[in-house]
Amino acid sequence: MDFNLEMQKVVESVEHGLACSLVGFDGISVGTYIKPDTAIDTELMGAELSGLLSQLRHSSTVQETGEPDEFFYSSESCKMVFRVITPDYFVALAVGPEGLVGKARFKLKLLSAAIREELL
Repeated sequence: MDFNLEMQKVVESVEHGLACSLVGFDGISVGTYIKPDTAIDTELMGAELSGLLSQLRHSSTVQETGEPDEFFYSSESCKMVFRVITPDYFVALAVGPEGLVGKARFKLKLLSAAIREELL
């Protein structure tokens, strides 16, 4: 499977899609697609947010609420959905502020399942 091509398809299928990345919880990006003319530094964002997501995963384990599988982040410039694929990897999809989060979540869920199958 060509991860970058699959991520490009997802970004282009979601209105106001900006970028999609497959990232390890160590902060290292495995693959990324960024829509042309998009000012998002996915490398930096992946590195910074992987630490935060790791802390959230640890917190939910301590609280015994179960292993989280999805996270959401919103700012004035974009909205991001993160989906855990394996204990080592997650995928992130960024959409513009007017993007449809529900559709982004659905497309990311489908992509996550396909990538998980490929990785395992």
